[in-house]
Amino acid sequence: MPRRIKYCSVRPYSSLSYLHYIPAQSLKIDRSFIEALHPQEHNSRAIVAAIASLAREPGMEVVAEGVETEQQWNLLGEYTIDFIQGFWT
Repeated sequence: MPRRIKYCSVRPYSSLSYLHYIPAQSLKIDRSFIEALHPQEHNSRAIVAAIASLAREPGMEVVAEGVETEQQWNLLGEYTIDFIQGFWT
């Protein structure tokens, strides 16, 4: 039987304070952060790394949303990402 995943999505406008109150099992990285991933763009890479690390500390799974290119797929391989969503998968 498939397991239902309860998740909290980190979006550019979301408040991380919700992580204290939502009984989520996974944290989803919004596609806007994934779209900004480029080898030379260190800000977006740092944000994705921070979100993945933030989810790992309390034992949450990490979902990357909106993976549409091979380059994004390869860059996400540098981080601990459990699930990939998008056209490239």
